[in-house]
Amino acid sequence: MPRPITRVLPWIVGIVVVLGLLVGRVVWGSRQELAAGRAEYARGDRDGAVIHLGRAAHWYAPGNPFVTDALEELRRIGRQAEMGDQTDLALSAYRAIRSSCLGTRSFYTPHADRLAEANRRIATLMANQPPPPVDRDKTVSQRRDEHLALLERVEQPDPLWSVLACVSFLAWIGGAFGFFLRGLDRDLKLLRRPAMLWGGLVVAGLAVWIVSLLLA
Repeated sequence: MPRPITRVLPWIVGIVVVLGLLVGRVVWGSRQELAAGRAEYARGDRDGAVIHLGRAAHWYAPGNPFVTDALEELRRIGRQAEMGDQTDLALSAYRAIRSSCLGTRSFYTPHADRLAEANRRIATLMANQPPPPVDRDKTVSQRRDEHLALLERVEQPDPLWSVLACVSFLAWIGGAFGFFLRGLDRDLKLLRRPAMLWGGLVVAGLAVWIVSLLLA
């Protein structure tokens, strides 16, 4: 009779390997986009640099250094554009920061300090634009405060659905390993009962994962 640890160990190893591959793909994608953004910047294409740097920042994984570098590059482009009176470029850079921070939220918001700074810069730049007729009687400060309030009015992801998404992801990955380890014999023929059990876990976990991502 195999010990419990020998039964569990293949699952733990399999999950670690899958998660390692996923994180590796994310980090590699971020690195590639960061390099492309820097290349565009060196060629003088600031708009192209913002696009690639924004993509690099979207490849988020905890501890990914390339995301931090991409956000810092975007901030630098934004500040330089402001000093050069290039409002559209500055807004594009700050909005890329905002988009990446909001787009990678789960039960917490990564780089919240950079998000807050980007919101302030966007609000300031928007407030200094020619106002629409309905806002002509408002001061620049009033318009900035209104823009900032709108930018900060963002619904946070539901913590319950976010956690459920993580759990269901692990469930369907674990179910896939279980299917191959327990649902097939040595000749790769289906073992009816365990195959149905583990296959059902894959289907259920995948379904819950998709629904959780939509509702989080």
